[in-house]
Amino acid sequence: MAVVIYDDTWGARTTKVFGCSFKSITAQMGFNSQPIVFTVTVVEEDDQNFTLDQYDVRSAQYVGFGELSILGIVQSWERTTTDPNGTGIYVVRLTDCRTVLDSANIANVYIDEPDSEVALVDSNVVYIGSRGDTEASEGSSREENKGVLFSTIMERVEAATLSYGNDVFEVDMSELATLENWRGEGVGQYYIEGEVRSLVSTITEFCNAVGAEWWVESQRKSVVDDTVVITIKTVRRLDGIGNPTALEMDELAALHGDRVIRRKDGYENSDTTTHKVIWGGVKRKLDQVHGVEISQFWGFNEAGQPLATPSYTMPDEPQYRRLDTTIEEMEAVLNGSRDGSMDADQLAALKRYIDDFWGKRFYFALNKNTMSDTGQDLPNYPEIIPAGWWEGSTPPQGARQFDPDVLLKLTTEDGRWGPFVHLSELFLTGSGTVESPMVPHYVEWAPVVQNSNNLIPRESESYMKCTLEQYGRYVIMVLPVALTRYYMDPDTGEVDSSRTTRHGTLSKAWTPIMDRGIHYGPWSNTSMVRSRVLSPGSSEVSVDKDLVPWTFGVRGMLNPTAMAGLTELAAQKIDTLPGLSVINTGQLEVADVPQVNIGQSIGLGGSVTEIFIRFDTNGVMTRYVMNLYTRELGEFKRKKQEEREKDDIYDEKEPEDDFPENKDDFESPPEPESAPETEEEALTGPSQENMEYTYQKPEGGLGVVSFKEGGPFYAVRRLNYADIDPQTFAGGLNITNSYFLSEWTGVRNLAETDTSPGLIPVGTRVTVSIFSKSEHGPYVAYMEQTPQVFTPPVEEG
Repeated sequence: MAVVIYDDTWGARTTKVFGCSFKSITAQMGFNSQPIVFTVTVVEEDDQNFTLDQYDVRSAQYVGFGELSILGIVQSWERTTTDPNGTGIYVVRLTDCRTVLDSANIANVYIDEPDSEVALVDSNVVYIGSRGDTEASEGSSREENKGVLFSTIMERVEAATLSYGNDVFEVDMSELATLENWRGEGVGQYYIEGEVRSLVSTITEFCNAVGAEWWVESQRKSVVDDTVVITIKTVRRLDGIGNPTALEMDELAALHGDRVIRRKDGYENSDTTTHKVIWGGVKRKLDQVHGVEISQFWGFNEAGQPLATPSYTMPDEPQYRRLDTTIEEMEAVLNGSRDGSMDADQLAALKRYIDDFWGKRFYFALNKNTMSDTGQDLPNYPEIIPAGWWEGSTPPQGARQFDPDVLLKLTTEDGRWGPFVHLSELFLTGSGTVESPMVPHYVEWAPVVQNSNNLIPRESESYMKCTLEQYGRYVIMVLPVALTRYYMDPDTGEVDSSRTTRHGTLSKAWTPIMDRGIHYGPWSNTSMVRSRVLSPGSSEVSVDKDLVPWTFGVRGMLNPTAMAGLTELAAQKIDTLPGLSVINTGQLEVADVPQVNIGQSIGLGGSVTEIFIRFDTNGVMTRYVMNLYTRELGEFKRKKQEEREKDDIYDEKEPEDDFPENKDDFESPPEPESAPETEEEALTGPSQENMEYTYQKPEGGLGVVSFKEGGPFYAVRRLNYADIDPQTFAGGLNITNSYFLSEWTGVRNLAETDTSPGLIPVGTRVTVSIFSKSEHGPYVAYMEQTPQVFTPPVEEG
């Protein structure tokens, strides 16, 4: 039920509202997501009846007095039934129709069926995607992966009908179409991201981007049409830009003539944000490692440094008792010429060593400046990760951009690259032989091409996937198969097994790395808009994990294209903030009805934020308040701060990787660590915070199986060996063997029997315990690692 209070100017006089005598109205302005609030107080006298009941809560009601009016939603009413000051007093609270907008949602999804059971009106869902009987307009389908054009959202919202309570609503957003930011971008250039958004948050985001505040005014369409039209109104508090609808305080006072009781003029500090900075997500890059940096990996010495020459250990022997070998001796073992002329146990140990290391494991050392754009050293070494973004303007050397093998085997769906190596010395012709007279005649593909998911063979440029293990600053690249070279006689075409050897070098490699302190960006409003001198004010800094080049990446996308899209995406997120730092404020009290409505622009950047009307036997009194930011009336400012805090909260998550699974992958790949305990470890490997390092103690700790010594006995490399001071380690206990500092040898796996062949793979992460019968040793190392059970398939026939 809507009851209008008329004043003398309209030719009638009544003091009734909701069927009762009017006492007072307080109107408080609200911008953006904060609604306008009307509080109406009436008194039920003897011949009167309050006209609202419980069913009128949530209904649209009109209240007006002079130029102050609202068609709003009744949020509550209450009656005073017992009070020393009197009874029959009703207080009705209404808010503007922003409540209706807040109940509506924007959904960028598609409904293929024209007769879908989804209620497009009753559910207050405005679908931006095309429906079965409607042709999608331009910009409606995540155009260029940037989101949905705001102009498209406006078009769909204005065509929609919303419902709230028992009323029907339409939305007029035409005033928003006149706004643009300092980049000259308006509704036709601004994109809104997200699959589902509330209508209020959508309008607020756009207004923030163009430096405007917004509120709503509502009215019914006509006398015969009760549809409520919600009109979006805006105000821009821009330095140096006049507001044609603003009134000066003198003009407002002049509207009331000699009825002015008191007046106050002044200015207040808006403490507006003038500088906004956004950092992107953590940088994850694909780093190229050149051949001069890559070496054949032969293992680590007792000091934790890579061995310069090959050497191996015998079963049951400590790691420091290594047996030196040579390339010539290992070639002889490969060719079988040492069979029978070498101790059987020693020959078996050397064969295992050859199979695990030669031509299969390579290493390089990380540098602290690898992630730095300026070449300066950073505090930490980079971390290896599953996939990284290639920052070159062309694909890695020789890799064709749209080669299906390259895209499917080496990249993820979002365009990042996994680790791989370049095999420049392998030349493949139709016959599988080498034709260049400068290169020995070797054919190398027989054992390699079977691993089709890991190899990309080409005539001049070949690539192979690999896995990575990190030990401090050293990265071990493990190939799925050893690079064995089989000599083929160019005349007979037969393979001469006596000349079999292996590759001990790589020409290039690409490894994904990151540093958690290095982010993409930054971007700021001062660097992305036209140059403009702003009065210094507040600054905002935030981190947006979605600002990374692979957010909208696809397989085959190159860095220039991705970075251009990233910069444009950042521009959409940067607010245009050329706000006023000082705005008009004041109060005006008159013995008159209000001549302007709540929200009226006053002077330079000011607004009527509160109107109070009191009616009694002495007549009417109206007080205007223009105060946005001062401490006692700073709710608007606090609301803005709460909105900023919500927008600035981001949870950094590791991106998921989606390399294709293939049953033809190499058999029994090395596992550098046991199953991760957390999702973080699953994506990036164990962090130093998660590793249970043991310092200054001889009791054991975490390690990685580095060698099978025979049976259930293993050599285990200590994970924290590089951080141990031999002088203070073990607190002065009698540990005579220096190798004990970096590696445990003779570690007995209690989960295996004495006759076990040794079922724990090299590279498995384990926990080693130390036992001693006396206080000062000797020490016995053991672990309890359950082997993975493998049941071979049953052959039929």
